[in-house]
Amino acid sequence: MKKLNLPTGVENCINTITSHGFEAFAVGGCVRDSLLGRNPKDYDVATNAAPDDIIGMFPKTVPTGIAFGTVTVMMDSLPIEVTTYRSDGEYDDFRRPTTVSFGSKIEDDLSRRDFTVNAMAYNHESGLVDLFGGQSDLQNGVIRCVGKPADRFSEDALRIMRCFRFALRLGFDIEQETLSAALEMSGNLEKISVERIAVELTGCLAAKCPARLKTLLDTGCLTFLGMNGGSDLSRLDRIMNDRCARLAALLLLTKTENAFLKNLRLDNRTINTVSVLTMNSSVKPPVTAPDICRLLGALPYELSEQYYSLREALYDDDTKISRNMLRYVVDNDLPYKISHLKINGNEIIRSGAAKEGREVGIILNRLLQAVIDDPSLNERQKLLSLAVELFQQ
Repeated sequence: MKKLNLPTGVENCINTITSHGFEAFAVGGCVRDSLLGRNPKDYDVATNAAPDDIIGMFPKTVPTGIAFGTVTVMMDSLPIEVTTYRSDGEYDDFRRPTTVSFGSKIEDDLSRRDFTVNAMAYNHESGLVDLFGGQSDLQNGVIRCVGKPADRFSEDALRIMRCFRFALRLGFDIEQETLSAALEMSGNLEKISVERIAVELTGCLAAKCPARLKTLLDTGCLTFLGMNGGSDLSRLDRIMNDRCARLAALLLLTKTENAFLKNLRLDNRTINTVSVLTMNSSVKPPVTAPDICRLLGALPYELSEQYYSLREALYDDDTKISRNMLRYVVDNDLPYKISHLKINGNEIIRSGAAKEGREVGIILNRLLQAVIDDPSLNERQKLLSLAVELFQQ
């Protein structure tokens, strides 16, 4: 096997540990991605050194998961999670082991991991440690559990969603026994924190072909959060790879209410953005300047690409004319918001056209509609005269 390239910080971390008489390996996702020729996002190291030993070896450490044997070592600006070899005890919450036993062999550590492609270890001296056929599964494009799938999913039900996320992200197939167990046991996701489910779900939606998530959703595994199954998700793959656009498409395709987003405890910005997209998705792409302006009054310009993507993918719309008109509106600074008017509420009150806030709001909105239809009216004196006229009506 060819030598894997490890960042200098990771090499120095491993070398420091081995210089103290212990062994250490890069493990998990960083090995998987390196074998695939991808740049790992982060690096994990497994070792037979105890957490206290690791803390004593390095000047900058953070005890991020000390109860589970994990210490984050800072190598310059690179954080490396260093975890002592361990074996897990019984799981009673479908997520965390009740006990953890530190071990002395890399074999024990790898055997507790979720999927074969994540159960490999590497250092320059020993080369690749692959006890479960992870490299072969990488080459064949397969996601397979380490050992019995039912055991792995019983230990941590979140692995069911991780299984799909890895398959979607890598473009792999899920091995049949692993897939069968995942679907059969998917009801246990109800026992997992919704925040973790949200992370995995949005990770699935970020994949190239997220429509393959249908197989899992059709089990009804997320009905406890309000997600409907049994829908055709094929058009989901045509949506631009944008988090909010794909969440909106998922809700629309499954006829799921926006309350699902709150049940997932997503941040308010995401919830609001997706809600705006779903509410405006039924509007056909306008082709006249006034209609574009009215659309922009409800849909921020920053979401126009997401809106067009939804209309193209879900309704087969030709959006070319509408896009061109949108550019015309923006490039020519045509007014479409109250703030674009050359008059404000205080001036309306001073003119005597209105006396209090509610009246002012009504008049400003009516002025905006008039200006949208005829932008030449957007001059202070014309607007004041029109405000007085509207008030008298």
